Amino acid sequence: MLVVSMMFCVANMNAQNNIFAPIIELLSSSTSTSTKYNLELGIKSTIQISSYNVSINGSSYRGINAVKNDGYDVIVTQTYDLNYGNNTITVSATNYYGTSNKSFTVYVGSQDAPTASIENVWREDNVIQNGKKGMKIHVKFEVANLKGFRGKCCVYFYNSDKSMMPFALSDYKTVYNQAATCQVFTPRYDSSIYSDLIIFVPYDALTISYGSNTYYYLVTIRGNNSELCMSEYYSFQGTRGNSSHGKRVALVIGNQNYKTDSPFDVLHAPINDANDVASKLKTLGFDVTLRTDLTGTGFASVFYDFKYKANNSDVALIYYAGHGMEIDGANYLMPVDVTSICGDDQGVPLNLQDVMSGANKKIVILDACRTSCRGMAVLKPISMQNSIIAFSTSEGKSANDVGSNGRNSPYAIAFLNALSNKGWTLNNIFQYIAGNIRGQRPVYKSTMYEDVILNK
Repeated sequence: MLVVSMMFCVANMNAQNNIFAPIIELLSSSTSTSTKYNLELGIKSTIQISSYNVSINGSSYRGINAVKNDGYDVIVTQTYDLNYGNNTITVSATNYYGTSNKSFTVYVGSQDAPTASIENVWREDNVIQNGKKGMKIHVKFEVANLKGFRGKCCVYFYNSDKSMMPFALSDYKTVYNQAATCQVFTPRYDSSIYSDLIIFVPYDALTISYGSNTYYYLVTIRGNNSELCMSEYYSFQGTRGNSSHGKRVALVIGNQNYKTDSPFDVLHAPINDANDVASKLKTLGFDVTLRTDLTGTGFASVFYDFKYKANNSDVALIYYAGHGMEIDGANYLMPVDVTSICGDDQGVPLNLQDVMSGANKKIVILDACRTSCRGMAVLKPISMQNSIIAFSTSEGKSANDVGSNGRNSPYAIAFLNALSNKGWTLNNIFQYIAGNIRGQRPVYKSTMYEDVILNK
């Protein structure tokens, strides 16, 4: 059964101070069992009514049917299609003395509270969807008294001790930063059965620890902003680090097309550099996030995502090609929408401790200028252990944009060549780069306590 409940709010703009303005009275019933709502109202006036109007949810309707109209006493009947939920109906009537308005809210909904029950949950593993590998969770459930309203079928993930699993991708999380995702549904009937609602979850959205461990998920059905039912816990095995590489993640950024109001020139190589470095790292087993021409808000978003992606990784690598500066000894990456050099809008600080703290080995490569707006800058010591940060040029100096091949920067050319050598450690790579670039002096600082080989 459906019920319509009404809340009245009279707003007689002119009628409040004018007893001769039209009087509007609701004559129809305050309940309905359908979205087909039969409105009936009366309008009375001591002088002739010049016009009257009805609007539903802000839309006016013409051709209103008046079963009685002698100019002084009008009875209107009309059937309108209302929406599930709240509907606003406004009636206005005008005579010589002014206009009267009356509005009321009609709520079309279920007489009974919505209910749901989960009949079965099953899972497919190692499914490829949109280029990502993950799991498909199938849910069979029934929901009642939610016709026309939006519901959600949600999956929540838990660690081995059934504590909330942290998310690894921002598209798969709750407000409490738990790994989760939902599928929206809208029932067409008072009682609806969903025999196979499918939710896909990529594996890289889950935070899996090293080794082989048991993890859990459960399914909930939500409606009317409340949880209607919850499944039991289901287990699955998560394995991390059994390959020869372990989990390797990389964030590669190329900022090239700086805005016309930016103090920085448009560059020519960073996007090529980013694309070529990303492609090479993928062949070496890295899960690569590639971004180009990032704005300030774009930087914040991608660093936020990469922080969780790097969590529990064996190697996390950031490669940046674009404009950069050192300000008071801090490293700043310049978004393409930066509008000043040394003011409040001075770029994005590279906070390594925040972005990469969850990784075992941390590598940062900055192919950017290191000029300073406040005199010669001095590189701050690296505060994180097992880390290396490499610069394409020395303190206070510029870096060349395009190298000998006309496509990449000199630093990117040397770095890509070095990556082709199997068995080279990071020290081998950066020593090779330093010896094969002219016109700038690459440097790197390391607190690595173990050899790292990118091309095994």
